[in-house]
Amino acid sequence: MKRLTWILVLGASLVISPAAWAAEKASLAQCIAWAVERSPVTEEGNADVAKAKGLLAEVRGHGLLQGELFGMVAPTARAKGSPTQALTGFSSSRWTGVTDWEIGTLEVIQPLYTFGKLDAYGRAATAGIEVAEARRESKRMSAAQMATEAYQGYLLADTALYITQDIDDIITKAIRQTENMLEDDSDEVLPTDLMKLKNARGLVLKNQYEAKHGKQIAASALRVLTGHEVVPEESQLGYIDLPAHSLEDWISIARSDRPEYREAAQGLIAKQALVEAKQAEAYPDIFMIGLLSAAHSGRDRIVDPFIRDDFNHFYGTIGIGMRWKFDLALNDAKVAQARAEKEAVAAKKRYADEMIPLQVEKDYREMMSLRMQTDALNEAARAGRQWLISAASTYDLGVGEAREIFEALAGYAAAEGGRLKALHAHNLKAVELLQHVGRLRAEMLASKGE
Repeated sequence: MKRLTWILVLGASLVISPAAWAAEKASLAQCIAWAVERSPVTEEGNADVAKAKGLLAEVRGHGLLQGELFGMVAPTARAKGSPTQALTGFSSSRWTGVTDWEIGTLEVIQPLYTFGKLDAYGRAATAGIEVAEARRESKRMSAAQMATEAYQGYLLADTALYITQDIDDIITKAIRQTENMLEDDSDEVLPTDLMKLKNARGLVLKNQYEAKHGKQIAASALRVLTGHEVVPEESQLGYIDLPAHSLEDWISIARSDRPEYREAAQGLIAKQALVEAKQAEAYPDIFMIGLLSAAHSGRDRIVDPFIRDDFNHFYGTIGIGMRWKFDLALNDAKVAQARAEKEAVAAKKRYADEMIPLQVEKDYREMMSLRMQTDALNEAARAGRQWLISAASTYDLGVGEAREIFEALAGYAAAEGGRLKALHAHNLKAVELLQHVGRLRAEMLASKGE
């Protein structure tokens, strides 16, 4: 019975496993969504945002009711009588019996006025949340770019694999025809023709093996990045189409959506608030304070308003207090440091204002150039394939020359290889453009640029 159970389990696993491990087709947008969701940089960004929010909560907490409670239970020496008439036998030089001693002190403070410290630190912490969120968005787009590169790499390898297989079929057929003609002692072919054809096939196979290797690596990258066993839903490499914006439109989008702009702007706000906070550190804090202290022990109570009895008492009060810790030279140094940090952020913001538009322009012009190159090579590749098929067909009929196949193969390989290279580069550049304007998100690519 036990053996039969294991056989059934094994049989079920053999049936279920292929379906469970079968790769599912997914779009680029879906792969990006998965990659961003599970990326460690996204989790790191979420942690940074949570930390920034915690800092704001801490700042706000300093403006709320604060307190400190001290309590202690300990033994102490017994004492009887009064301060002026202690009973005989009770002396501070030796213990005459031991009694319990419980004491507790409560101090409660409510800040009233801090000369702008809490407000400045609060503005800095609020801007810090914006900075953390902007950095998180940048990290998410980095994860999206990695997923896109893997996705496009798979399509490039898969398309190259299909093309090399197509060429290999044509060359293999020509090789068989040449071998048959040589066996029949035909004067239309030479042994060198066969050598040239086999040499050409070797080069084709080399590219085919490279494509297989690239496809395997891309598939593994997609699996690791997305957490799913996926393959692209497209059958071959095609254009990533973006909205038909002008260069000025893309630059305008970058100024409004690019996380680095928001990070720089909010960072400048945070640093300015910190400068103001450091300046306010030179002034005191005004607060309302409440004190309560109580103690009990087995010693006799001292009944005298001018003597504080640490062992038996109960008293408290409420009032206005001031705490002023100052070191003017040290505070000036801290203000100078805060101003220097602010200037550093301001310099980065000015640099971003100048360099980001240039970066977007570079992406845009390179993408447009690659689009034109690809369009030009599309026609060349189609003509090259027709040339190769025509040359192979003529040769197969026995009226063509092997030299025609070599020339057609060289022309087709150059055009098709250049087309795939330009198309792949165009797509990666399109993704870079989306990233550099702050719109590399799954929903942007899900619309296929419409």
